Amino acid sequence: MEHLELFRVALKSFTDQKNPPQSDIADTLGIGRTQLNDFLKGRKDFSGKRLEEIAKYLSKTFTEMLIIGERILSGEPHPYDMPNIETLIQSPEAAQIYGLSARESKIIEIWRSLPEEHKNELYVLMLERHYYVTKK
Repeated sequence: MEHLELFRVALKSFTDQKNPPQSDIADTLGIGRTQLNDFLKGRKDFSGKRLEEIAKYLSKTFTEMLIIGERILSGEPHPYDMPNIETLIQSPEAAQIYGLSARESKIIEIWRSLPEEHKNELYVLMLERHYYVTKK
């Protein structure tokens, strides 16, 4: 699944709950309300920078929005209840507390060593692969 669609699913879940209302996001970030609505309905795409601004407004990272979208689509009952991804990435202790396997901990260790510009790209690839494998 494309990362834009996962982001849309997460954003739509926030706006459907009116937390915050769609109009607040549009007005605060200087996005036309029609443009935001068109994005949510899949008729318009936003740049990565715009998506990061929206995520930040919601006190999330771009990556967390993708995770939330994926969790909603997979039917998890509490898609918002998750450890902060940055905490897991930056802290081996947090990874242990949340019960990550040795393999997952190794992936996080490799992740930490990547240049910042490659992290989101790699995450999207991993998420798309996970979605494909679990939906077979």
